[in-house]
Amino acid sequence: MSGLRPVHAVGVATLALLLTLGGLPRAVAQTRPATRPRTTTPATRATKPAPAPAPAPAPANTSNLRVSENGQLSGKLDMTGDNNASQTVFPQGANVLFIGAGIGGSYNNLGTYTSSTPMLGIGVEHSWTPNIGGVDLQIPGNFGLGAFVGYRQFRYARDYDYYGDQYKIDYRWSYLVLGGRLSYHYQFAPRLDTYIGLTASYNIGSFEDKSTYPYGWNYSYYYGYYGYYNTNYSVLSYNRVQASPFIGARYYLTNGFGVYTEVGAGFTNLNVGLVFKR
Repeated sequence: MSGLRPVHAVGVATLALLLTLGGLPRAVAQTRPATRPRTTTPATRATKPAPAPAPAPAPANTSNLRVSENGQLSGKLDMTGDNNASQTVFPQGANVLFIGAGIGGSYNNLGTYTSSTPMLGIGVEHSWTPNIGGVDLQIPGNFGLGAFVGYRQFRYARDYDYYGDQYKIDYRWSYLVLGGRLSYHYQFAPRLDTYIGLTASYNIGSFEDKSTYPYGWNYSYYYGYYGYYNTNYSVLSYNRVQASPFIGARYYLTNGFGVYTEVGAGFTNLNVGLVFKR
C-alpha cells in the first residue's frame, strides 16, 4: 500500500491538472467582456446637385444674308429686333382707303377768285417693306405706297356796269389732280398711326369763261395779260407736275375705321377725312 501512494498522488495531481486545463477556456470565455454590438450607421444619402440653369436661347438669326454664286446679295437684314411687332395699326400688307377734303394750296396760273370748293379726294395705300437688291431691310415701322385722285374748282364772279353796258363775269378754274404718294409710318400709341410722306402729282387744270356780255356777244375777252380770245367758252389748260410734302396722323375708332388729318404744302395745306382699313 505504501508503494502505491506515490502513484496515487501523481494520478491525483495529473487529474487535477487536466481538470484545470479543461476548465480554463470556459473560464476565459466566461470572463471575456461582452462585445459591444456594432452600431450600423445608415449610409448618408447623396444629395443630388441642383441642375445647372439652362443657357439663354441664342437670338434668332434674322439677319440671314446670303451671297449667291453670281455675287448677288439676298436675305434679310434685321435692324429692329421686335420693333415691328408693335406696328399694329398699319401692319405689313395692310390696305387703306381714304376719303377726304382739303383747303389751301398752290395752283398754277390761278387768277383772283371769289369762292372755291374744297379739294375732294380719294386714295388708296398699301403697307410694305422695301426690298433692295433682294435684301429685306426690316427697318422700324412700315412704308406706305399709294395713289389718289382729287378735284377742285375756283370761281371769280362779278357784276358791273361799264358805260351803261351790263357785264356778269363768271370765270371758273378746275383742277383734276392725279398722283402717287410714298409715306413712312411709325406707331407711337395704340390706335394712332403717325406718318410723313411726299406726293408727286400731275395737275390737269382748265379755265372756263361763263360770263354774260352785253349785246348778245358770244365771245369773251378776259384778263388782258392772258391775251386770249375765243368764241363761246374760253378754255385754257394749266397742266403741271407738282411735289407736295406732308405729315399726318390717323386715329382708328375700330380696327377697320378711323379719321385722319394731314398738313402739308402743295395742292392742299390742310386735309381731313375718313379712313377704312382691311
